[in-house]
Amino acid sequence: VTMALWHQLGLEARDWPVQVMAYQEHQVAIRYEERSVQNAQVGEKYKKFTSREAIAKSTCTEEEQCLGYWILPAGKISLLFPGQLEYKSNAAARTRVMKKKVVYYDYEEATITDADSNENYLEFTKDEIEAQDICNDIIDCLGYWKKKRGGKLTLLTPGIGTWTGSKGGNIQSVKRRMDDRRLNAAWAWIATYSVFAMRNEFTPVEAGIHEIAANSSNFSQALLQEFS
Repeated sequence: VTMALWHQLGLEARDWPVQVMAYQEHQVAIRYEERSVQNAQVGEKYKKFTSREAIAKSTCTEEEQCLGYWILPAGKISLLFPGQLEYKSNAAARTRVMKKKVVYYDYEEATITDADSNENYLEFTKDEIEAQDICNDIIDCLGYWKKKRGGKLTLLTPGIGTWTGSKGGNIQSVKRRMDDRRLNAAWAWIATYSVFAMRNEFTPVEAGIHEIAANSSNFSQALLQEFS
């Protein structure tokens, strides 16, 4: 996170910790998946530094440049950072590689209206993580539905249909993509500062926010860039 938008709102550097606190409280989620990690290398500081996966996860989450971690046969774990090598899990060698992934959206079981199956992603996978990753990259993706027989997943984009899980139908499950957490984080720190400012008799920031919004049709995009 930079101070560019902070200064654009006319706020002072001394109040920067307020923004940081709000961001940390509402930041995007981090998850770890057993997948290959490309363009990586072991960080010397974190080479075989622990045998506890929970510590590896928390440390990698705190390290912005960390790409994931590599579990060796003896159970020792090394963190991976940008480099030139590719790391993969190898069952024969008893090694595992866990890739760090930032999650910008939540998915929940729901009925989705005004939607149709996307022809480019009809029953294309059984892996919900893969389906969510692709849905995250499609601007107008609304979610996905799971076929009862076979468990194949299909993405949903704007249309005219209504989709819901049904015991008697062909659909086992329907999951809707929720709000973008980056915008939630951005608005969270704005709201937090507004309360902080008024309680301490500082100049409230609403006027500055409205001025930027009025002069920029890409205000939301600016917030996304600030928190991506």
